[in-house]
Amino acid sequence: MYFIKRFFYKSIIMQDQSTNIIVVVIISMLLMLILVAFIIFIFFHYQKRYILYYNNIAQLKLEYEKNLLTAQLEIQENTLLNISQEIHDNIGLSLTLAKLNLNSVEIDDKNRSMSLVSCSGDLITKAINDLSDLSKSFNAEVIMNQGFLYSIEHEICRIKKHLTHKIECDIIGEPYHIDSKIEILLFRIFQESLNNIIKHASATAISIIIDYKIDEFIFAVSDNGRGFDIEDVLINKKSRAGLKNIKKRAALIQATAQIASKENLGTTITITIPLNPLRQ
Repeated sequence: MYFIKRFFYKSIIMQDQSTNIIVVVIISMLLMLILVAFIIFIFFHYQKRYILYYNNIAQLKLEYEKNLLTAQLEIQENTLLNISQEIHDNIGLSLTLAKLNLNSVEIDDKNRSMSLVSCSGDLITKAINDLSDLSKSFNAEVIMNQGFLYSIEHEICRIKKHLTHKIECDIIGEPYHIDSKIEILLFRIFQESLNNIIKHASATAISIIIDYKIDEFIFAVSDNGRGFDIEDVLINKKSRAGLKNIKKRAALIQATAQIASKENLGTTITITIPLNPLRQ
């Protein structure tokens, strides 16, 4: 009787242990399934966010390229206008004077003829040099190959040949490399600023500051001209389109364009680019 009871108790205990093992196995499997499902969910969620992120990057890149193309088209239009004006005002004048001199040549008066021919040669040489300078000034490849500072210095020399403005350029800090696309847009902003000064400011002096700071790049163009009311310019859509182009082009290179001006106290345009976009 004792052995029967003992056997019966052992059977019950073994059944309980088997049941516990089964329960533990089932719970473990459920936990494993939940863990696998969670991992799969995290993976697909990450993939979805990854795809969305790169779609946003692609969209931003497309938008940037679209805006850059628009700016380039505007630059080309302004460039052609400046080229035609430069050819008309300087190169065309030199060639016209050379033609008049050559038409005035008389075979009988050798001394006067030689003088006129020599003067015509000088005028033609000047026209060729002006044409070469003009080509370098508006050629993006020259800016990319020679660099921003060379292009600025070349443009200053070109302007000094034809205008009486006093121009000073100060370079602060140690120059470092800037992305070529940024340099081209910066140079076009510089040309737009000079164009505005020459046409509208009635200035006699122009100051250029190029500051290579550790954390940012600063480029400023100032004049001592008559200035203007900034609020009036921002409200009036037809007024000073060049200044609005400067702000638009600065935004394309993640820069800020600050325009400070007061009537009869001149104007200062400051372009500031943070360091990170320069490295990118």
